[in-house]
Order: sequence, then structure tokens, then C-alpha cells
Amino acid sequence: MSHGANGEMSPDNETDDTTIAAGTVFGGSALVRVSARSVTLLEPDLTLAQSIDLGSTAKTATVLDEYVLVVSEDNQAQLFFANVETRTLEPIDVPPALQAANLAISIFTDLDRVVPLVRPIPQSSAVTNGFSGDQPMDFDESDEEDDLYATAPKRPHASQSTQKEAELVIPSASPRSWLPVVDASGAIKPVPQKIYALPSMDEVFSSAAIALLPMVITDGVEGSIPENVDPDDVEIERVSFFNVGQSRLRPHLIILLTNGSFAAYEGFPSVIAARPSTRPNGSLGVRFVKVLVKRLPAPRTKRQGDLEPARRSIVPFSHVQGYSGAFILGEDPFWLVASDHGPAHLYEHSEKGLYGFSGFTFGSEGGYLSQSRDGASVASLPENVCFDREMPYVRVPRDRRYAAFTFDLDSGLYVCGALFDTVFMNFDDDGKPVFVNDSPDLLEPTNYRSAVELVIPGTWSAIDGYEFRPNEFISVVKSVSLATRSTLSGRKDFIAVGTTVYRAEDLAARGGLYLFEVIKVVAHPDTPTHDHKLKLLTFEDTKSVVGNLCDIDGYLVMSMGQKLYVRAFEQDETLIAVGFLDVGVHVTSLQAMKNFLLIGDALQSVTLVAFQEDPYKLVLLGRDYRASRASSANFLVNDGRVAFVVGDIEGVLRLFEYDPTSEYRIPFRLRTAEPDPSTIDIASNAGQRLLCRTEYHAGAEGLATMLYAKRSGADEAKQNGILFGGIDGSIYTLVPVREAVFKRLLSLQTHLARHIQHFGGLNPRGFRMVKNDSVSRAITKGILDGELLAEFEWLPLDLQMLLTDLIKSDPDTISANLRNLAQSF
Repeated sequence: MSHGANGEMSPDNETDDTTIAAGTVFGGSALVRVSARSVTLLEPDLTLAQSIDLGSTAKTATVLDEYVLVVSEDNQAQLFFANVETRTLEPIDVPPALQAANLAISIFTDLDRVVPLVRPIPQSSAVTNGFSGDQPMDFDESDEEDDLYATAPKRPHASQSTQKEAELVIPSASPRSWLPVVDASGAIKPVPQKIYALPSMDEVFSSAAIALLPMVITDGVEGSIPENVDPDDVEIERVSFFNVGQSRLRPHLIILLTNGSFAAYEGFPSVIAARPSTRPNGSLGVRFVKVLVKRLPAPRTKRQGDLEPARRSIVPFSHVQGYSGAFILGEDPFWLVASDHGPAHLYEHSEKGLYGFSGFTFGSEGGYLSQSRDGASVASLPENVCFDREMPYVRVPRDRRYAAFTFDLDSGLYVCGALFDTVFMNFDDDGKPVFVNDSPDLLEPTNYRSAVELVIPGTWSAIDGYEFRPNEFISVVKSVSLATRSTLSGRKDFIAVGTTVYRAEDLAARGGLYLFEVIKVVAHPDTPTHDHKLKLLTFEDTKSVVGNLCDIDGYLVMSMGQKLYVRAFEQDETLIAVGFLDVGVHVTSLQAMKNFLLIGDALQSVTLVAFQEDPYKLVLLGRDYRASRASSANFLVNDGRVAFVVGDIEGVLRLFEYDPTSEYRIPFRLRTAEPDPSTIDIASNAGQRLLCRTEYHAGAEGLATMLYAKRSGADEAKQNGILFGGIDGSIYTLVPVREAVFKRLLSLQTHLARHIQHFGGLNPRGFRMVKNDSVSRAITKGILDGELLAEFEWLPLDLQMLLTDLIKSDPDTISANLRNLAQSF
């Protein structure tokens, strides 16, 4: 694109003058284009209105509201202001500090006028009780406190006192613009972070050594980075200032270091944090509080034949489907967004290697444009997604409750057990009602009735279902892999459903066992997504409630009352019992791994059972003989070793081991006086007793557990993790840790409990301890406190180095260990 003789832009005459940035000014009635050598102002019809020669090659540029910021390759900053009256771009004189090398600079406009400007009150100023526009307002926070007590003497106003300088809040009717500037070398020189007011270029904020990522950044803080800090760890790559939120926009300061350390600070108005005494033109009454920290992945190197890796940069956006925030470009892109109900969060983007990003709004719709190696694409955020917590989620409103659900891997659909409130009516063996209520004065008793539904993920609509008998509701739904002759692998996934049949208070409850298959059908042209159905393969009426189900080596295991049954799916038609075992009072959890079965009981803790096929038998290997109300139980595998994780109703996790050859032995000699001594195990009783190695209070009862493969390299040991779903709505994980890493993090955990401040002054170690009268001291050192260790990344760098020196380590090693644990799920 070039200039014609008549001043018009000619898109046909292309030059090497690459466009770096573009935007609108004058309320959208003019266009600004920043190229490598010049800044041009264009009218709506693309006629040239003004052209400014930069004098040097531009590296980056920003066009925001009425300001244009250009930074050259030699880090020389140039600033222009769009004058509405003259409709021209006017240069703004920048202070010498903005001409320093290694400069990180941006522009920010406080649209919601969150941050106040505080000025000193002259001694001769009159005191007023109100304010309007830029009218002075006397501010004294002690007045409100004194009014609470009738006997308290009235203190004089700040402006009436000659002992101290008073402060004045200056509200504004129009949004203010700021120019944040920071030395990218981390203020080692030291050059503090500064914020200038636009267009006057008055300094209104200054803080030193922000590359240490302190917990709070306030005005007037002086200091330097310690000499023992590696300069590469405090080198600033990018500083950005923008609004984040939905309807309530909040200013955020973003600091990105070259080593990948990312920190987000939210600006909170604070009059007492301002320092107006040294600035006659005012000071920002703001305190920046750290609300987010994360260590971004290291940039990838270029491979032969590939494109250049995407450069990491921060792109702010506004009003993308109601959200304002930023997008972090690079090989591992992220979203920085926040809702009106929580702080900002960083979410990983699904597509890798993004080179460009831009939000757009077209009418009532909106979305974003992204550029990857495969080309440009237009997309939008998922509907009804919530960014209130660390994990984004979607709430699906339904007109019914669900007792259980499972996922069918072959069809990719969910099978859900719904609950409906119905009028209870008891029937005899012939199917006739035992009692019919003819009186309108008597209240109708209610009960549940269930139906199993086939649900499509995404739309969450049911496409097929099966309704159960009256007074019958679902207790468990599981996807099981059973032996079959209909597939080459000899296994096939089925949907097993266990139910409860309530028969009033004077009759024992019964149950039912159903086996379904999700089959493929020909969909109707009007409903192409309805291409699957539930097919009932077999049904069995049981004498007791079917409480739990699982599969083991191609067989179906079910708990019914105080017995455990193993059944084979014979000829894909009927279930045949091949084994049984008497268990405790009530089975609350049933998990299988290979030919081992872990049984959790409501009163008798946990039992380990082995299943053999020739002959069919369930063999009791060991159990915990202490009384414990287990609510969940599962296996934890770490490099060929297995532990049993049991959770009870009080939120306590216990780790058990099966070790018939335990180290705790005593030697004895037989009466025959044989030369070699024998040993007998007094701890595990030859394996019949499961050894409790660790007790840990998780904080909430884990009602549901799920095994998942831990993400690790090909050369690392095979491990798995356990995902817990708490009764309070929380989600937490338990993963194995290598011994060397465990010892290092355990030492760090001890020092963190002693040297940092905790919520409410509470002791995290005491919170995790479990009372156990059978041991002399608490056995909590087998599980690390992940929440406490996560506080390490929130600490400033100088405090991190102080703690790591105590354990003879360094912050980079600890951060790498914590990232590996966080990336396991």
C-alpha cells in the first residue's frame, strides 16, 4: 500500500513498508497505521490526512483510544496524542527515563475510573463537605471511626492540622489514561517502575524491584534486588496494563519474566497507599495485589524444515463475548480472563502454536480470530462457560436429578440414571396395590422412580432411555468390560445398572441387575444425531439391594447386602454366578485392578481380595482390622509398587500396604534347634493385616474416585493418580512422587509451615494431623500438602531463595518439581 499523487492510499502499489499496528482514533472516525518507518493518519475513505516520519525503525507499536505509542529497535519511545479539535496527531515530549535501554512500556485507560488520583491540599485551601467533578474533597478516614462512639472527642480535619499534610481525592468525570514504564532488566540499575499520567506525562506512581514479584506493589517503595539473585531470573520480558472482567472491569498489571514467570496484579483503590507529598500534580491511590502466578513453558526451539516458533507475547482484548482480558500467544497459548465473581485465572488454549490473535464483535455476535501454522480460523468461546474457579466449567440446567452416570467409550455418549419424585404405592406379589388412599385428608407418600438415559455431550439432550418399575430407583451405573465371543479381542463394553426397590417400612428392600448395550442405529433425517440406542440384554431380580458394581478379568462383580458375587456373561445372554464371598456390613466402594479387588465397608474399613479362575474362587489376602467408615478405596501404582488409598466419611485418607514379608520381624528358634533361625511377622500377621503407613486429613470426604494415567516421559516409571470428588464440591488429586523429590519437598513443606503467614493464623500441619490412639505420634509424613507447597510460587523471589537455601536447593529446582506434579493431571 502506497501514497498516490492526490494523497490517496493505493492498495495496488505494495511496498516493503510492513504494517506493525493499526487502530482507530477520534471515536472511530479515523484510522492510524503504524509501519516500520512512519505513522499515517487516514480518513474513513482511506485518504491520507497526516504522515509522520519516525526517523528510526519501529519494533513494536500500540494504538489505544487517543494515543499512539511506538518503540524503535534501539528502544527509543515515541508517543503521539490524537487531538480531536485539530484532527491531527501531536507528539508528546517523553522524559529521558523513557529513552533507556531494555524498556517495557504500555498504555492503559481506566474506563471505569477505579483508580483515584490523590493530591496534597494547600494549607490555604478551604475545607468543603462535598465534591463535584474536580472539586476538592476533604478526606479523613478517622471521622467514620469516631462517629461510632458518642463519647469520643471529635478530631480536627486533616486540612486544619499543621502537623501533617492532608490528602485530597480528585474524582474525574472522564476516564484517565496511564503510561506504565518499567526497566526490563529488573531494576538492578536500579530503575523503578513508573506510571505517567497522559497527556501531561506527570509521574504519578513509582515502585522499585518489581521483578522480584512481591505480594503487593505500592507507591514509593524503594529497594534493590539482592546480589545473590541471578540476573537472568529477574529479567523482564513484558509488562502490560489492561482491564480484565465482564461487566465490572478491573485494572490488572501483568509482569512476564524471560524465564517464564508470569504474575498478574489487580489494582485496588487505596487513598492511604498514595504518596502525594513528593508529587504536586497528584499520585495514584492504588495498591497492586498479586492474584495469579504461573510458570509458563519454555519457548521451543526451531526444528529443521519447520516454521519459526511462535513468539510469546501478550495481546489484550475487549468485549469478546462479554469478557475483557488478554491472550498469551506462543507455542503454548493461554487465556487470561475473569468473571464478576472471582479473580483472574489463566487457562490453557487447546490449539498449540498461535502466531496472531484478535477479538471482534459483529452485531450481537462476537468471537476471535487466530493464526496458526495451519492458517487463520474464526472461533468463539463455549456458551454458558464459567470462569469463576481454577478450572472452567459449564452449568447444564436440567429439570431432573441424577443419581449416577457413566461414559460409554465406544459411542462417546453418557449413560445417566435420573430420579423422579412419584407417589408411593406398595404392590403385592400379584402386582395389585396393597393400600389405596381414598381420603383427601391423608398426605400422599412419595418415593423415587428412575430411568436410564442416553445423553449426547455438548447439547446434553437425551436421545433414548429405559424406565424402571414403580418404586425402583438407580443405586449404581457402571461401564464394565466383560468377556464375549462377538469381538476379536474377546472383550466388550456394557452398561451395568444396579437398582433398589423400596417396599415400605415393614418389608426388606429388594433390587435389580440390568445389563445394557449401546448399539448403533440408522438415524432419522430430521434427527441425525440420534443414531444410538440402549438395548437391554439381561435382567435379574435380586433379593437385596445391588449397591456396587465393577468388572474383573472379564467378569462382573456385584455387592448385594453382605455378600459379594462374581458372575460370567454366558453366551451374551445371561449372567451365571461363578463365585461369592461374605463381606462386612455394607459395601461402599468396589475397585478392581488385574485380578485384585479392593472392598470398602461402611464399618469395617477395607479388605483386599484376589480372584482366581481355575477353580473359581475369591481369596481373602488381607484387611484392616480397625473400625473405620470407608467411603472410597482405590489403587495407587508407582513403579511396580502398589498402595491402597482409603478415604473415610471424616475426610481422612489412609495409605495401606500389603506386605507379608514386612521388615518388622522377631527371630525365634524351633524346639528342634535347627541351625538357621526363622522369622515371624508381628506387624502384618503374615499379610493378613494391611499395614497403615500414612494418615492424612484431606479436608472433605471423597465420595467418588477415578484412576488416571499420570503424564510422564517415556523413560520414567509407570504411575497413576487418583482423582477425588469431595462432598463439598471440591476436586483434588493424589499422585506418587519420586523418593528424592519427596524428601526435598517435605523439607520445604516443614519450613513453609514455620516461616510464612497462614490464613487466620492457623497451623496447616495441625489441620492435616489425624488423631490415632494406637500410635505414639501422627503418621502424616507419607503425603505432601499440595496446597501448602503451592504457596511457594506465590512468594517473592528473595523469600524463595531464603527458604531453598535452608534445604540446600534452589527456586528453579523446586518450581520444576511443583510443575511436574501440577501437570500430572
